[in-house]
Amino acid sequence: MEWKGVTAVTAIVVLILTASFLAYDDTQQRQNVHGRNIFINETLSQLEAETMRADALNATVSARDSLIMELEGDISSKQKKISQQQVKIREIEDVAQQQEEEIQHLREVQASLQEEGKIIVDQWDATLVLYDNVDIYEKQSPFMEIVKDNPISYNKIGIPFIYFRDETRSVENGVILGSYSTLYNYIYIYKDNTEIRTIYHEIAHIIYQKMFAPSPSNIQSWKGLYNDLKDASLLSTEYSKTNEIEGFAEEYSVYKTQVKDQPQAVKDFFRQVDDIMD
Repeated sequence: MEWKGVTAVTAIVVLILTASFLAYDDTQQRQNVHGRNIFINETLSQLEAETMRADALNATVSARDSLIMELEGDISSKQKKISQQQVKIREIEDVAQQQEEEIQHLREVQASLQEEGKIIVDQWDATLVLYDNVDIYEKQSPFMEIVKDNPISYNKIGIPFIYFRDETRSVENGVILGSYSTLYNYIYIYKDNTEIRTIYHEIAHIIYQKMFAPSPSNIQSWKGLYNDLKDASLLSTEYSKTNEIEGFAEEYSVYKTQVKDQPQAVKDFFRQVDDIMD
């Protein structure tokens, strides 16, 4: 009977100890879980903070990239403007040099006119016609007389003078028969010229400078016709193929002298040009 009592007490103690252990173990596990939850939450908070920081850094990098691209674009734009200004400066320098050369030519002409008997002076409407000497006058004046008989007046384009020079102008591939001033509209005809067409060629250059260069619509009108003629191999001379400006001068000179038959479209075009001049 006493043994049974001891056994019962022992069992109760064991149960109490087991229950206490289980209760302690459960509490410990709960504490561990809670601790882990706290750690996880802290870790997530840190990750969230790091993510926000990374996003902020990305935004900063993106802003810097945009700024760099903007600065690069600004630099490129400024470089382009500088390049354009340099081109304009070179153009101005070229014009200034050309102007100085042509002013010198005018001074030479003026000096020649002041020397009595040095050159022969004639008149064609508002244009002076100058000959360096008697030999040049005898050779070149017959061509000029034909031009003077032309009923079309060129006063609108303002040619101050046509100067027949006792001079040969040589270039790499031959000699120059005539030239014109893009600034002052005067014309030089040189001693190697042997035809009237040279005079009309240089007059045509001035017509182009005064009536076509300032007018995009006029330029396009001529370019269209010129390209059609070139594509169809209908240009009047080999030199016409150089470009549309020389083509204009060549085709006009052929039109005025009728040395070669031209397509009707060319005749109609230059007839309109003459109508504007007259």
